Amino acid sequence: MRQLPKILLLFFFFLAWLFSALPAYADGACIAPRPDDPELKQAIKEAQKRGGAAALVNPDVLKAIYLMEAAVEYSYPEKWQCQRYPHAPSFVGLMSVSDTEYATVVPLEEQMNDIGVCEGKTCELSRCNIVDAL
Repeated sequence: MRQLPKILLLFFFFLAWLFSALPAYADGACIAPRPDDPELKQAIKEAQKRGGAAALVNPDVLKAIYLMEAAVEYSYPEKWQCQRYPHAPSFVGLMSVSDTEYATVVPLEEQMNDIGVCEGKTCELSRCNIVDAL
């Protein structure tokens, strides 16, 4: 009986380790890849392939920015949904892009009502899509 709590604790740590490399899914197609997930590396490559500012930044720097910006999302995937943050209602997405930044940086014809839109769309940018956000 004394060993039971220790065994349960070891089992919990095993499960935590087992699932730590899996991507974090939330709100349908939304994904917040964990730092060691190959999907994050692929998203960075895709963002750089599209050109723009991401193409000029070292991939390790983009990953570091993602790690800081999306820490809550990939740490607590069951709570993450791509919507406005209650504590900062003008911010949306994995990189916490504000409405003002979105309206200033993204050309009008590429803007969309992107709350909860996690899949990529041709010629439109979503703050909820990881490649677009990068």
